[in-house]
Parts: sequence; structure tokens; C-alpha cells
Amino acid sequence: MVTLTCTPVSGWFWWTAQTHATAKGKPVDSQCVAHGEAGRCDFYKCFEDRLPCGEQGYMIKYGQPYCARFERVYTAFSPQGQDFINGTSQCLTRGLLHLYRTDTVDCHRLSHDAFDLISSCYSANGFCDVVKENAAVFADVFQARHLFMHGALKIWKEIMEIIYQCNPDQIHKFASFAIGISNRLWNSGDSSGHS
Repeated sequence: MVTLTCTPVSGWFWWTAQTHATAKGKPVDSQCVAHGEAGRCDFYKCFEDRLPCGEQGYMIKYGQPYCARFERVYTAFSPQGQDFINGTSQCLTRGLLHLYRTDTVDCHRLSHDAFDLISSCYSANGFCDVVKENAAVFADVFQARHLFMHGALKIWKEIMEIIYQCNPDQIHKFASFAIGISNRLWNSGDSSGHS
């Protein structure tokens, strides 16, 4: 559970989040492990159930919502794009299984570890080969509230790293890519922050 503590520092009060989640005796669930091995979205929920980092944690804020969004638009992707989604989903959840099996996690570190997995999983599953043909569908997956809110730097960093891996010469086009996505999302009415 994430708790807030109020600490007096030189006459000011600072709110700090306790960022460790503990299993509190809740055992590793074999069904959750199976979800993780298979790359199913259910993995994010059962990870959070065992090691709760709360609404600002990776599982609730990014993992589950983005997995579900990719699942909803799955048929809009090309067959090669669908293979990419299948492989990437499995890569991401398998990469988090070792943390699920622990009895405590640092929620902040978990978020960084999960984001670090994104670019390696995307690269390993051929993102560069599918992005052009499926660009509009990828753009539909991203939510404006996540791209323009506190902490969104992690998402932009991963997008830049992925684009750089595809073609270092194309990194200068990143600004156009970012503006295009933001315009598409803001114009679609997603600026309210609702999915």
C-alpha cells in the first residue's frame, strides 16, 4: 500500500510517498504466472493485487491500460503488426515475472524497470518493420493525458529511443511525430483525460 507521510523540513512540510509494496503473505499465484508467461493483460491486475503500488504505480497507470488498448484495436493492425503485439506483450510480462515473484518491490524502481523493458521488447519484436504500416493504429493507442502529464518524460524517452533504434537519421523527425500524435489526440477529444 502506498502511504503518505508529512515530514517537517526547515519549517516546510514535504509530502513523500512510501514507495515499497509488500505481498503481506499473499502467495505467488500460479494463474498470474501463467498470464505473465502468455503475455495476457490479466497479469498486470494480479501483479497489482499481490504487490499494490496504487493508482500512480506502473501496473494501474500504464501497464493494464495500454495492454487493454492494444487488445481493443488488435484487429486494426496488419498481420505483422499483430505478431508484434503478441511478441511484445509476452516480452513485457515475462520481463516482469521475476519482480512479481518477490515479496516486496520498490514501486519507483518497478516503474523504471518496466519502462526500460519497453524499448528492448519493441526492438526485439520488429517495431521498426511494422510502425510505418500501422502508424495510425499506434497513434490511436496513446492517450493524451499520459503524453502530457507529470511523469510523461518516461514515455517520450522510450519513444525517442525506439525511433533512434529504427533509424538514427530519423530522430530529427521526432518532433513532427510527437506533434502529429498530440494533434490527433487533442482533436479527437481525448484531452479531457478520459479513455
